[in-house]
This record gives sequence, C-alpha cells and structure tokens, in this order.
Amino acid sequence: MVKVSKVRRLKNFNPASGVPFILMESIFSMKAKLSRNILLIHLIPLLSLGDPISDYSTLQPQEPQPFDSKPFQTTFITDTQLAQERTSRLKSRNRRSNKQRGGGTPDGKRKPSMSDTIKANIYADNSFILYINEKLVAVDSIEFIPHNVISVDILPEYPMTIAVMAKDNADHETGMEYTNNIGDGGFILKIGNSILSSREWKAKYFFHGPVNGSTINPQVVHTPIPPDWHSEDFDDSQWGQAKEYNEEEIGPKAPYFEHDFKGAKWIWSHSLKLDNTVIFRYTIDGPKADFYTGR
Repeated sequence: MVKVSKVRRLKNFNPASGVPFILMESIFSMKAKLSRNILLIHLIPLLSLGDPISDYSTLQPQEPQPFDSKPFQTTFITDTQLAQERTSRLKSRNRRSNKQRGGGTPDGKRKPSMSDTIKANIYADNSFILYINEKLVAVDSIEFIPHNVISVDILPEYPMTIAVMAKDNADHETGMEYTNNIGDGGFILKIGNSILSSREWKAKYFFHGPVNGSTINPQVVHTPIPPDWHSEDFDDSQWGQAKEYNEEEIGPKAPYFEHDFKGAKWIWSHSLKLDNTVIFRYTIDGPKADFYTGR
C-alpha cells in the first residue's frame, strides 16, 4: 500500500504545454522503517478534452484492477503440424500474390521456371540479330571487332522457327571490309543439345560485293530485304540451302573456343567472301510445352 503524504505542484511548470507530472513523497513501511524516497511518476494525460488540470491537489490514486485468476491454457503442436501450417500460409500468400499479378495462366498450365530454359550460344563474323518465333531474342553487341559470343537463355516453344540476319562488315557502296581488303563471313549456333546450325538451314544473301571480287572498281548488288523475313509463315521455299564450312576456312577467334558449339556447323551462303548480308531460316518440331508460353 502506498500512502500519499503530500502532493505539491511542480515549480515553473506550465500545465498547458506538456504532460502533467506529480511529485509524490512516499513513505513505505515494512518490518523496519525505511528511508524516505522521492518518486517521479510520468502520468498519462488525464484529460483529452477541456482545460488543463489547474488543481493537482484533487488527484487521488486509483485502485488496482482485480487480476484475472483464470488459468493460462497452453497448446502444444508437433513439428509436422507446424510444417503443415507453414505450407498452408505459403500457399495462401502465393494465391494472393497471383491474384494481385493477374491470377493463374489462362490455360491452367504451370508457369515456367529457369529449369525449363535451354542455353543458346551464337557466334557471327561479324554480327547478327536472332528471332525465334517472330520474337527478337538476341542482338550481337559488337558490330565489327573484336569477335564475341552471345549466350542467352531460351524458353523453347515448338514448332520453333529460327530466323537470323548475319552480316560481314563491309562498306555499303564497295563491299570492301577495309580500303583494299575483302572480308569473309561465318555463322554458328547451338541451342540446347539438339538445335544446331547446319546445311539443313535455308540461306539467301541480300548484299553481295565487290562483284567478281574486283577491288579496282568495286561494284555491289543489293537485294531488298522482305520486311517479314523473320515471321513464322514467311515463304522461304525458293531459297537454297546453307553451305557448311570448316573451322580453318572461318578462322574463329578466342571466344569461340571458350563456349560449347559441339555438333554445330559453320554456315554461310555459297560465297563466304563476297556475300556480306545473309539471312538464315530454320524450323524444328519438338514436344509441346507443359508450361504456359503465352502463345
């Protein structure tokens, strides 16, 4: 029991500017008389409305509320139950997340993951752009030199239509790579383990020169490139087949040897030196995906 022997107002304290404080001198008695203690008690604001308290002498200590003697109830759960509860919460959170992002897939198939992708390695002398099923998938980041390899992850969708525009660096007016030099092209691709560049691909050149390899008065031939050359239903039935070349004829640079091109063949049109822009097309069948592809 606390006996309030004296309550006095704090000096120099403005009740309207802050939370009221009460300085209480309290006397405690147990078996022996103890020394007097001064307690500073920070009280919750006593009034939320109306004027600030002006007379603190009217404040009385409040009686403590009776303690709820109802015994605590403790529930124990097993590790299995805990794991089931976590799984349930995770599924519920995923459902809410999917709902916020637009819900599940339209055809009810699962969403793809990175384990569904396959690696594509592409090397061109000198540059390329790659479409798969009419979607731009990769662009060579270096137009000329140094030679480089582009590696990207591909989400396979079958049938797969591959369309590539490869370019050997050449002057648009003369077909020369340098002032007095004729360059040469080359292209190789490997996607996964089974999609490989080869003579089975269709190929057609659209920029040729210098005509007859003449460097004295170089002339070139430009064929208009069809705007839909990369579409799936493009008619390439009149195109010829790509020609395969060996590694010695191409002379690839260091990055080529640092990547997996096993089984793939170097290809170009029928003139490795004079055909400067070549488009390749190839369609391959495969298993229908069991995940949602958006098609």
